[in-house]
Amino acid sequence: MVDAQQLTQWKQEWRRMVADNITDALSALEERLPNFSPKFNILIALRGQLNDANRDRIMGVVSNEGLQLAYNRIRQGLLELIDALEVQDFLPPLGAGEPNQRGLLLHKIPGRMEVGKEVACIIRLAFDEAAIVRDIDLDEDVEVKHVAVSKVMHAELIDPNEQPAFAIRTYSDEEQFLEKGQYTEWKYYVKPLREGTFALLLKVSVVEKVDGVDRRRNLTWEERVQIVTETVREEAVFQPTGVAVGGETTIAGPEKPRAIFTDVPGGAVAPPRFEELMEKAVQPAPPMPAPAPPQQARRRRINVRRLSVAATILLVVGFALFQIPSFYSSNPADTKTEEEVVRSDWEKAENEAGEESFEQFLNKYPDAPEAEEALWELAKLKKDSSAYRGYLSKYPEGEHAEEARLWLGE
Repeated sequence: MVDAQQLTQWKQEWRRMVADNITDALSALEERLPNFSPKFNILIALRGQLNDANRDRIMGVVSNEGLQLAYNRIRQGLLELIDALEVQDFLPPLGAGEPNQRGLLLHKIPGRMEVGKEVACIIRLAFDEAAIVRDIDLDEDVEVKHVAVSKVMHAELIDPNEQPAFAIRTYSDEEQFLEKGQYTEWKYYVKPLREGTFALLLKVSVVEKVDGVDRRRNLTWEERVQIVTETVREEAVFQPTGVAVGGETTIAGPEKPRAIFTDVPGGAVAPPRFEELMEKAVQPAPPMPAPAPPQQARRRRINVRRLSVAATILLVVGFALFQIPSFYSSNPADTKTEEEVVRSDWEKAENEAGEESFEQFLNKYPDAPEAEEALWELAKLKKDSSAYRGYLSKYPEGEHAEEARLWLGE
């Protein structure tokens, strides 16, 4: 039971956490504030704003200054929420049925769409992590959030723009049931109508009974979608071959563009016209030169032979010199760095994806950066409380600590 003295102590602790770390403050509030409290929705919305701000910064949509402004707005919202909390917010409402549970929301809404091209957008709800990611390809468009859920849920995808930017249709029922070990899914077909950046509103409603009457609590998220006129196609990149056709015969390096028809170094001209080629073809052949005297012809043959031998030797030496660097560069390295060895073993453990493979990796590299992820994967494979507690004992503030505590019911 929460009393006024306990709440005052919590508030002081939460205010200090807001100044130090927004994520820690959100987690602490989510741990104490019951999800059946109306103010819990404010907490979920603030976490959504934090995730959106971080995503926009990674994608380069906002600058670092813009990110700090977003953080300050979230801090202000958290402080206002903490100041407004009362003891009644921690008590179940009179006449309320079974309190709502924590669950997961997954939505797949592409951040970039093409005008006139219909795209399938997915909304999912589930009680547990294993169910929420079943039978779906995970990519950069997929986001997962922790939300309050109930046995009956509503979901909608709405175009909130003053002038319609999307045509949305669906065959899914707005109201669906949620069961343990299963996911509930809504699929919407979205066709962008005009170019620009527009909002798509995701609305999820929790249905609960209050005084015997079904009531809805709405949770909303706004997703920004960039609409373009056509998809961006990557142009083929051709590597230089070291061959020039025309007047220039020098070998160009990577920094010098290759010209197919050239008349000046580095320049390029159009190929000869058909008429020019025909004029050269119909010109009479030049008269044959008179035969040279026998001694002069013999000396000429000797000189030609000597030049031929010298040219052959130069070609062999040049080819050998050209191949020496490529031989050393193509020779695989006999040794690897420690980081490359650890990464190779980690990829092998991931490919094998078995308890023994992750245990072997942990025994071999207990302090590697990938050790936390290996221990978490091992806990998910074993699916028992001792495995999750083992993860928390070593990584109490790890990336998956919150999920482990949710699984343990702490």
